[in-house]
Amino acid sequence: MSALCVVPWIKSYVEPWVLTHDAQPINGEIESQPRSLIENDVVVVALKTLTAIVNVSTGLSQPSDRETAVQIFSKLRDAGEYYQPYEVKAWLIRNGWKATYAQEVADLSAKST
Repeated sequence: MSALCVVPWIKSYVEPWVLTHDAQPINGEIESQPRSLIENDVVVVALKTLTAIVNVSTGLSQPSDRETAVQIFSKLRDAGEYYQPYEVKAWLIRNGWKATYAQEVADLSAKST
């Protein structure tokens, strides 16, 4: 097990990182279960679907994969489903996506919000 201590100047700067990696405070109790990244179950199902369809080792480099992601986030937007792009990125990283590809998807999801 390894550890990393983060001492931010401004707490909000590291909050997405804390969420992504389920970081725990050293001066508090450790949670037994990882925090849920996305509370909206519809969004979670959509991200699971995207992860199952897309080759996560290449991200959205294939036009068909990019189009699938665009369609998924468009449908979420049209249905009024709420999510934050940084939550999308964190969820993808925790579920096997490389950080750079997760950021690409998060950026795409931001255009749909």
